Amino acid sequence: MKNSALTRCHYVSGKKTISDIGRYIALTGRKAFVLGTQSNLAAVKPLLADSCRLHQVEFVMERFNGHDSRQEINRMVALAICKVNASIIVAIGNGRVAAIGEAVAALAKLPVMVIPVSAVTETFFPGELPESSHMNRVSTRACL
Repeated sequence: MKNSALTRCHYVSGKKTISDIGRYIALTGRKAFVLGTQSNLAAVKPLLADSCRLHQVEFVMERFNGHDSRQEINRMVALAICKVNASIIVAIGNGRVAAIGEAVAALAKLPVMVIPVSAVTETFFPGELPESSHMNRVSTRACL
């Protein structure tokens, strides 16, 4: 028999979704632990900072080193719980970053928000995407 879990997950989509990150963080508490690649963190930081300031929440960013090892997951959990005292984990990216974010959140017993890379790149490089593509919307998945 497989293990399974039921969570309250929300799928949010729209052009202003990244600008509303602070509002979603505020639903869980006052501090987010944000992880991602260096380029994704740099791309989202201005909007994240504005949104968090508007909703009176804080965030701490940590670069994911690219290794999905138990050691990296434990490092992130320790930072999120002990150093940051986070109320939510925010993973900015796909694949390994999303998986690490979900693992960190599960071990830390915190909610997780995953923001796909397509959401980050479309927000900051809109002229480079075809107008008629399905990528004219930003999506965020959050388990709160």
